[in-house]
This record gives sequence, structure tokens and C-alpha cells, in this order.
Amino acid sequence: MRKSFYLFLLTGVVFFLLGFKHSPDTDHAMYVHKEQLASESDQVLKAAKDQQVTVLYVELDQTKSVSFYQSFNKQASEEGIAVYAWGGNPSWGLSTHQDMVTEFAQWVKSFNSQSQQTSNFKGVNIDIKAYHLPEWDVDQERVLQEWKENINVLTKELRGSDLEVTATIPFWLDALVTPDTDGQPFHEWMIRQFDQTTILAFRETLEGDNGIMSLIETELATADEIGRPLLIGVTMEDTGLDYVSFAEEGIADMNMHLGVLEEHAGDYSSYSGTAFQSYQHVKDQLNLNPEEPIESGEGHEAVRGTYIWEAERLIQEGDDILAFAKEQDINFIYARLDLREPYSSYSGFVQKAKEAGIEVHAMGGHPTWAKESERFRIKKLIDYVKTYNQNVSATSKFQGIHLDIEPYVLDEWDQDKENLLAQWISNLEYYVEETRLNSNLEASMDLAMWFDEEPAPGKGMPFNRWVIETMDHTSVMAFRDFTEGAGGIMYMAEEELQHAADLNKEILLSVEMKENPYVNHISFYEEGAAYMEQEIDQLNSKLTEHPTYNGTLVHSYKYWTTAKP
Repeated sequence: MRKSFYLFLLTGVVFFLLGFKHSPDTDHAMYVHKEQLASESDQVLKAAKDQQVTVLYVELDQTKSVSFYQSFNKQASEEGIAVYAWGGNPSWGLSTHQDMVTEFAQWVKSFNSQSQQTSNFKGVNIDIKAYHLPEWDVDQERVLQEWKENINVLTKELRGSDLEVTATIPFWLDALVTPDTDGQPFHEWMIRQFDQTTILAFRETLEGDNGIMSLIETELATADEIGRPLLIGVTMEDTGLDYVSFAEEGIADMNMHLGVLEEHAGDYSSYSGTAFQSYQHVKDQLNLNPEEPIESGEGHEAVRGTYIWEAERLIQEGDDILAFAKEQDINFIYARLDLREPYSSYSGFVQKAKEAGIEVHAMGGHPTWAKESERFRIKKLIDYVKTYNQNVSATSKFQGIHLDIEPYVLDEWDQDKENLLAQWISNLEYYVEETRLNSNLEASMDLAMWFDEEPAPGKGMPFNRWVIETMDHTSVMAFRDFTEGAGGIMYMAEEELQHAADLNKEILLSVEMKENPYVNHISFYEEGAAYMEQEIDQLNSKLTEHPTYNGTLVHSYKYWTTAKP
């Protein structure tokens, strides 16, 4: 059955030199914890490609939005990687937590029903370590019985779906007897329940009585008899037991052993590949230096920008806008999009703008976008921009998404401000998460200057500080027509500037050129463009030593072009 030890050494040298190469007929799986996926999804995929992973077991966070996983799953699918929802907890082995098992299965089914095939989960992987429960030492047979019942509930719930139902179990379940059977080993019962099973054989050597092959021979023979495929799992976690993990030996040694494992286990028909736990424990040993960014993520110079709210201007007057931008030294534009328009309506303008040294961010917003019932509008904007960027040349891509949502003009603000503010925060969290997901797009927003004392519900800080902390950059609407003194731009934006410095977050200041017949000191309309330039110069001079202040924007192009000299 086994190859000679000399063949083992020779093959090991080859795999060490060439790197791990799994057979095209087998899978290579990697486990990914939810914290890593949330913050390092691009790096996860890069590590998966580096390690020739074909299957990702992704720990499911049911609080995440559907679009979070849809985007990741689609990107993985394009790389030829199948994504499985990975769930489990020791408590899932008890009947008192059976509802968690059911909710997990129902969430994945519901997700797939809302997603396109390329964004679906291909399966689930259940990992219930019931032997970690205190009850295990007190009444092992009862825990086994309830563990078994919960597995039955899971497989029944998923029966008839397109999902492949898999499990992760330790190698030593062959020593336990399944309750309510005539002595059937528990590992056999488990293998029979699933389309595929991963056997955790946590050792750092193949040979010997305590090596991987010795530990899994019973499982492979059982799976051969039943006709079910098995993956063999190892770990790089620092367990404190050297013989259990490849933590000390390193990733090259692990890959060598996994490659040689195919030579040993390949004689079993049930052998289907290998798995390792986990991305978290191997990432530091991989070369994960980012490749060329998916989006254009170049930093911009000090901002001198404007807003273009009329999408038709962008489409019909692009050359006029660029001529005005050149005349006024504009290098930054927030541009509102009409999402009904084809991508070609914007790509030419964005390309010409970039050639002229102008950074363009897609813009949208309305007071009602603060309501959770209107979140779909934010999603439509994000989806449009991301898909646009995927379908145009590198020189035509938007570099960020900007929101201008001012719910304080709504009746609901006076009626139940705290509730509306909480909804707004929830929508903004969604916006930032979805914008950053698998992209280098900047997420920014406009912020009124008078939120200094307004608490952010549930955040333990003022709303203005929470916004600045959350966004990649914030544009503070410091609408005053003079720079210094009480009530001036510097005075009104003082707290926001301090928050930005404390948080090391970029901040921009916006000024107004639109006529305000009721409050003259809000706008430069009466004073005109030359006076505005004088105040902006003074503002830039006063803030030249500020660590994160990065310039000004004029609201808006429409009023700037018709301003008094």
C-alpha cells in the first residue's frame, strides 16, 4: 500500500523545489475565518491562488449583507475557486442550540435563492467540535446523541437543494460508537451523512505510528467501502504541540508533505484531496504584496475641486467642463451620475479628465437615502460604479464614490431625530463596507459643520467624529463667506479639523457659491469669485501645517461658472 521511504524523500525534494502541485483530479481546500474575509478579501484570494486552492471554506457571518458574499463568491468563481459556507460551534452539538443549525442552513439557502449562479455558495461545511463542551466529560453518550440529531436536522433542511453538504471531523471519531446503532463507529455514521468529509489529521509527518497516514487509514478504508470522498486536513496553528502542526516547520514543509500525501493516499478511491487550516495561520509566510490594484487607487494632490450635480452636463458639456477646470486649476470633481445612462456616457469624460490631471468620483444622494427603506438606492449606485469600472479602460475608471445625504431637511428629523440618525448610520456603514469590498474605490461623504454636539446612536462618540473615522475622506460643508473670526470657516470647522487630525483621516472643506437670499453670510454669491479665491487662499495658508487637511471644493460648478467676477 505505502510507497517506500526513499520514494517519500525523493518526492519530498521535488515538491519542496517546485512547490505544492495537487492532482487535477483532487481538491485543495483552505479555511478562512470571518475576520480575515471581512478585512482582507483580496489577500485571501491572492493566498488561495498562491497555494493553488480550489475550495474555500469561508466562516459565515450571518450579519453580513448578501452583497458582501455575492461579490466575493463571484470573484473567487472567476479564479476557478468554489466557496463553501463554513459554520459550526461546539454548542451546535446540543439540542438546545438546534435552532442555530437550522438558521445556518436556511440563511445559505436563502442567499443562493437571491444570487446568480456565479455568486452562489457551492456548498456548506459543518464543523461541530462538540467534544470541547463541558458536557462531553460528564455525559459523552448524551452529547453524541444530540450531536447526531442536529446533523440529521441539518441534512434534512438542505435536502433537495443544489448545495453540496460537507463536514469537518477529527480523525479519532473511529474510536467512538454511534448511539442507537449496533456498534457502528461514529466516524462511519458521519461519513455516510455527507457528500464529502474532511478528516483533520493534525500531525507534521506522514510516516510512523503517529503519522498522518496511520491516523487516517481507517477513515479512507471506510470511505472506500461507502463510496464517499474524503479530504485530509492539516494545520499551521501554533498549538504548543510541535508534532501536531506545521507552524514550526513552515509553509514549504507543509506543502511538501501535502504533495507527498497524494502519493500515499492516492491508492484509496475515496481520497479526494487535501485541506489546511487556515489562511490566518499561513498569510504571514506568503508573499502577499499587492499586485496592480483592481481600481485606480493613486493618491491625489491637494484638492481644488467642485461638484457637478447635473448628469446631463457631464454627458453633453464635457469639453466645456474641462476647459473651465483648466482655467480654474481644478483637479478634483464629484460628478452625479444618471444610472440609466450607458457607461459610454461617462467613460470619455473621465478619461479626458484623468489626462488633464483631474480625479473624478461618482456622486449620488438625497435626503431620503438616510432611511433604511431607501438603502437599495445606495446599492444601485455602488453596483453601477463597480460594474462600470470593470467594463472600461484603466484611464476611464472612477476613483471613488461620494454621498451627499442631508436628512435634516425631512419632517422625520424633527419628529424622531434619533431613529432617523440611527438609520442613516446603518446605511452609511453599509455604503462604506460595500464600496470597499473587492475594490480600491474611496468612500466619502459631505458632512454639515454643525454636528459637533450630536451623538451618534450606539457609537459612543459625536456623529461628526464617527463620520470622519468611518469614511476614507470627508468633505465638511463649511458654508461661510469669510475665513477667520467667530462664525467663519475656520471657526465652524474647527472641531472637524481636530477630529481628522486625531484620526489621521483626510478632510476637505467645501464652500458655497449658490445664492442664499435669506442668510447672506453662508455663500460667496454676493462677494463673487475673486473674493472667494482670496478667502480660500487665506484658508489654505492658515491650514498649511494641518496634518490631514487636503484642500477645498466649491459648491457647485453650476454656480461657479455664473459667479460674479
